[in-house]
Formats: sequence, C-alpha cells, structure tokens
Amino acid sequence: MKNILNYEEFKGEFVSALYVHIPDEAKLIVNTDGVNESVVYDDGNGNIVKPSYKLKTAYRMYKNGYDLEKMALSIADELYRATFSAGCNVTKELYDKFLSKEYMLENIVIQMADKNYKEQTGKAPHIDIPGTHLCAIFRVIIDRKDGQTLSFIVTKRLMENTGLTVMDMYMAAMKNLLNDGFAMESISGQKDMLEISTNSEMYGASVLMFPDILDQLADKMEGDYFILPLSVHELIVIPITVGDDPYIFAKILKAMVMDVNKNANENDILSESVFIYNEKEKRIIEIV
Repeated sequence: MKNILNYEEFKGEFVSALYVHIPDEAKLIVNTDGVNESVVYDDGNGNIVKPSYKLKTAYRMYKNGYDLEKMALSIADELYRATFSAGCNVTKELYDKFLSKEYMLENIVIQMADKNYKEQTGKAPHIDIPGTHLCAIFRVIIDRKDGQTLSFIVTKRLMENTGLTVMDMYMAAMKNLLNDGFAMESISGQKDMLEISTNSEMYGASVLMFPDILDQLADKMEGDYFILPLSVHELIVIPITVGDDPYIFAKILKAMVMDVNKNANENDILSESVFIYNEKEKRIIEIV
C-alpha cells in the first residue's frame, strides 16, 4: 500500500508535477482567499488564464485514488488549450500518446541546466558535467507553433513508467539533436567568435554534451576556448589567445554574461559562469 501524502506534501508534489507539463515561459501562482488555496496560471506575459484549480479539491481526488501525475497532465492540457486556443488542440488522449515510450524517444532532447536548480533537476534524471555546476536533463517536445514550444521535463517517475534508462534517453536525444543540426555563425564578422545553437534555435547549449563537436571547435579555435552560456538555447565560443591570462579575460566575459542574463527570460538562463574547453584534457572547466 502506497503512503498517502499529507496536504502540504501533496501541494508541493502537485505543483511541481504540473510545472513540468506547462510551456517553458509560463508560471504557476498559489493564491489564497483565507480559506481555499488555488493554483493560478500566468502565461508568462502577466496574463492570468482561467480556470484556476482549488488545491484542496485536487487533494481529495488524490486521496480517493487519482494518480497525481495524470491529474497534472490533465490540468496542463486544459491550461494549454485555454492559453493557446488558436494553436494545436492537445487532448488527454494525445497526452497518453506523448507519454508512450515510442513518442518520447522520437521527440526527446537535452536541455542543459544548473544541477543546483532543484525545481528542474530535483526529480529529473540528469547527467552531470564533472567539475561544473551544469548537467543535462531531458525534455519531450509536444508542439512547436509560432515561436511557442510545448514540452515537458522527463521525471524519474515517467522514466520508470516507460521502462527507459538514462542511457536510452541520452542516445535518443543525441540522435534527435543531430537530426535538428547545430548552427555556428560568426558574430559581427569575427571568424574566431562563434554563436552556436540548433537549427530550430531550441536547446542549443546541449552541444556541451557532444564531445566530437567540442573537439571540432577546438580545431577551429586552434586550441582551448572560452564558452559563454547566453541561455539554454545558445552559446558563444571565443579562442584563448596564447600568452594571455585566461582568468583575467574570463572575468570580463563573466560580466558580459551577467549583463545578458539581466534582460533574459528567467526560464532561459543557464548560468552566470564562464567555462573553458581544455583541448588536451578534453573536458569543460568552470573558470569563474
């Protein structure tokens, strides 16, 4: 017999489960009127989307045997359709499809994350990059339309339910990202300063999980290079000039990254650190 969560435990679990099934830019707000607590949905632009959901009602359903994860999916469906009524009509039947092993493997990608960011990684299978605070988590893409992406983070529970392993997801995500392809463009005509993303402009920082591409960049940069995480979607790489002190230059670059983050969508921020790719040791080093 499974343990029944108390209300406060349920509230935390339920909101977390709901969070991973809503669009990246959206937010959930727990409001109270002194008697009831409700989950209110903000579409990311300050617009409150109805309906709201009373947490105590959801808790009663949970105690009566409803599965917490499926409840979250069903509510995410309603919120998605309420927010993007002109877009793809996502139904609960489609969500069942989205959670199938086959669909997940065909549409899974890697998102780089801060492994200390518990909201993302606390219940998510992830692969750490040794010596840094970065890790790779997994997202399943449901829909892309008019610049909006609907996706969900793969939780440990979802991984277990489908019988997948971290290696299964990693290999499938690598294949899907390579099929998308990585784009490298020089910045302001400077051939030795490259901006890297995917062709779809989504989750381009995942290039950090591709050792062969990191080596190819070392050849292009003619040695070690700085990595600036502009967001989870894009990076900038800059060669380290022989004879220069990389630590001094890295501090200047760190200020640049922090400045970019000030104007970025909170959900897109990856890090305020600057990294180095060491060609000889074939590893990423967090320098400042």
